[in-house]
Amino acid sequence: MARIFISYSSRDERAALGLQSWLREHAYEPSMVPRTKKQEQGDFDNLQADLQTSIGDAELVLLLVTPFWQASDLCQWEKKEAVSRHKPILAILEAPTSANITDCDFVVDMTKNRDVGLADLKDSLQRSQVRIRRTTQPEPEPERESNQTPARQSARIHKKLLSYKAQSSSIMIAVIHPAAIAKRCRYALPSAKPPMLIAP
Repeated sequence: MARIFISYSSRDERAALGLQSWLREHAYEPSMVPRTKKQEQGDFDNLQADLQTSIGDAELVLLLVTPFWQASDLCQWEKKEAVSRHKPILAILEAPTSANITDCDFVVDMTKNRDVGLADLKDSLQRSQVRIRRTTQPEPEPERESNQTPARQSARIHKKLLSYKAQSSSIMIAVIHPAAIAKRCRYALPSAKPPMLIAP
């Protein structure tokens, strides 16, 4: 399952630890970087290396949004760091707040109905997994011509041949792989002139 970084305020540590346990029970890999109230107010230079590593390793960044999270300079820095690294962001509204979360990819509201909120959280996590797979799965490399078998090369050339026409209406130029001349290539040509065979 996905590696998840949790951004939280130290004043919401109890809720953050409960969320961490819930994620582990559902086979996710959550990480949290411990912080103090003093560090949250801007004195977190000694945490930046650990935070950058944790956010960089995460496949999803989860924001535990409360008024304390909104007021935390450290939490706002974590969000900006996640955005700059183009990480998918899931915001959990744990308490009513005016925090700006319009740029988050997923939003789950826990303030009205806890059971409904948890169901929405499960759904959002599943949808985030689909997005992560789409963005991280490498595209297959096109098959190089040098790795193609003679049969594939001749089939490719034969396909291109159908679109080739000579400038003269009485001559057809056939570009054929030598190994495929006897086996695959028979062309109806005008009786006026024989075909011109050009080996690649």
